[in-house]
Amino acid sequence: MRKVFFIPVIAFIGLAAVMVLNSCISTNKLTTRNYDHLYKRTSTATQFRGRVLHQSDSSSLYIFRIYLPGLKYEKEKDEDNYSATYSLFYEIYSSYTSNELVDTSTVVYEDSLYFGRDKFLTHQIVLPANEGLKGHMEITFTDKNSGKKLRRYYRVNKRKKPGQQNFLFRTANQRVHFSHFSRYYKEYQVQYRKSRDELMADLFSADAFSIAAPPFVPNLESESGLDKQETTSLPNNHIKVSKKPLLYHIKTRNSQQATGLFYTAPGDFPKVSSLETRINALRYITTNKEYTTIQRASDPKAALEDYWYKAGGDSRRTFNLREKYYERVEMANILYTSYKSGWKTDRGMLYIVMGPPDIVHFFEDSEEWIYGKPGNIESLKFRFERSTEPFAFNNFVLERKEEYRLPWYKAVEKWKK
Repeated sequence: MRKVFFIPVIAFIGLAAVMVLNSCISTNKLTTRNYDHLYKRTSTATQFRGRVLHQSDSSSLYIFRIYLPGLKYEKEKDEDNYSATYSLFYEIYSSYTSNELVDTSTVVYEDSLYFGRDKFLTHQIVLPANEGLKGHMEITFTDKNSGKKLRRYYRVNKRKKPGQQNFLFRTANQRVHFSHFSRYYKEYQVQYRKSRDELMADLFSADAFSIAAPPFVPNLESESGLDKQETTSLPNNHIKVSKKPLLYHIKTRNSQQATGLFYTAPGDFPKVSSLETRINALRYITTNKEYTTIQRASDPKAALEDYWYKAGGDSRRTFNLREKYYERVEMANILYTSYKSGWKTDRGMLYIVMGPPDIVHFFEDSEEWIYGKPGNIESLKFRFERSTEPFAFNNFVLERKEEYRLPWYKAVEKWKK
């Protein structure tokens, strides 16, 4: 039986053990920090999940889930049980250009070793975040026994209501759903703040979105032209995902502002296992002739394998090259899925072809990616602006430039040599 030990200090955090409050001013601005680690593939990419829920005008929740087997359990002297100790440190900043901290705290937890079926444990922390806040929160999760640390970053926006952070999705067994996407046949209970407001949803087809154009080609796609299929009420704020790719544009009955939750294809998404997706995702590095040849082949699977073998040159390099490419497609799905699969987005396109950036800077409604060293004239800099569409909450559009043409072709060629 699991035992979780807490040292209660502050009552409003039911699971908390120790909370240390600090009223200090940070000396590091968000816009000067490098957040490249957030876009690196690690074994903890899906083992730690977190999200913000604005439950009222004066407070929010930070809900996070940990993977228990990923913790280091140790046996204390004169103790029969093995236990793990871990902490979560957070900082909430008032804006993207200010050093002012709204709140900062450390919460410490202890858990005894548990050999059960449920390998995940969820906690929540109450945050003192007032209405009108548009800043950011940084958290550091630390496994005390191993010394390993994990950092996460969240934009916090309480200026729009409703917005993505005002909604929470739970599965049929009441577990929090942390992803921006779902698979078919799943059922969800939708929570809007602490309110019992009746919710509705605009349904859009999510299978017709095009993939991102190269970084030097003007972006002509507009989310505003999406074909709405229907508007439906959600009985008891309940969603049952059907067997087709749909985008649910959820809103309260009295508001046209909403949040989007993208429901994607069946199978093991965000992984890339279907032949159709593996061929489609290859579009970024193939010529029109190569892509058409694979699609129209009498045996597309064999044609796909033949393409990769020609690109790799030998069996070992072919395997490594192919696995590296589809691993990036998978990570793009995890990181950038919004109103369409992450691999189809502008950030997903660059991530797949050019890899994770060396430097990532965050601004209020934009991101800056740099490939290369700071100040080096040969470094490439890309800027993404947040989409203004209400349901494209996780979508950032690239500022395209002709100067990207040659670097792009060079990056594509590296996949064939």
